[in-house]
Amino acid sequence: MLNRLRKSPAPSEPDLSSPLAVDLLLTETAGLLSSIGRPTLYARLSALIGYPPGTSANIAVLAAHFEHPRQRLSSDASISWHEYTAPISETQVRPLLRGLYRIGFPQRLPRVNGVVDTSIGCTTISLLARINDEPPWTFSVSMQSSGFEGEDAEGLRDLCRRLFALTTYDAYDPVVYDDAGLERAEQTAQLAAEAAAEAVRRSNLKARTLTSTIDSEGLPCPHCHQHTSDIRFIDRSPDAESHFICGECGRSFVPADLERSD
Repeated sequence: MLNRLRKSPAPSEPDLSSPLAVDLLLTETAGLLSSIGRPTLYARLSALIGYPPGTSANIAVLAAHFEHPRQRLSSDASISWHEYTAPISETQVRPLLRGLYRIGFPQRLPRVNGVVDTSIGCTTISLLARINDEPPWTFSVSMQSSGFEGEDAEGLRDLCRRLFALTTYDAYDPVVYDDAGLERAEQTAQLAAEAAAEAVRRSNLKARTLTSTIDSEGLPCPHCHQHTSDIRFIDRSPDAESHFICGECGRSFVPADLERSD
């Protein structure tokens, strides 16, 4: 979605000296990568600033509540919706407007992109902003379990957190809206990668030990259950898991398969 280009440079700060009609809408969907997802959050701020008899501003957050975070990815999990509303003042609206301009409004889209990882979930947040009778400014970003990054990433997260803070809503996804949550996700991913590498190393050590018994004793195939010396060893260390191929049935197995078949 491209914004309409303007001939004059976009202002870096909102002009608060004249009356403003402000509409800000944030939506969130979540689900599996293979699905379009379903709505999980809706937040809207509507404000009239400087119009007689004074400022009129309200905010509403409608958020899905799940018993377990993993249910966000399931299309079958039941959703209970919680609503958070509050009247707000002009003083509270001003920081939001400044934050909106800092991430590119109204001239360009925020410079952010989702981090690609190996997770199966996907969250998409979309933002629509409109001031007075200007064309709506819209954009969206999709991300997996590692959140999003980029030049305007922290500015966007800060804007969303400020929006939530105007109500009592604080149950937002920390990976999406909190840079500390993103750091925790990166640490978790790193630990998972290290654990996977260690599991491969241990499996390859066991496989190497088993090769010495193939000619003398043979190995039991966990698939066809034949105890045979017609076993071929495929060494894929150190980067991948080594395995065996049974000459009787042609199927492959790793040391863990032998342990499970005992």
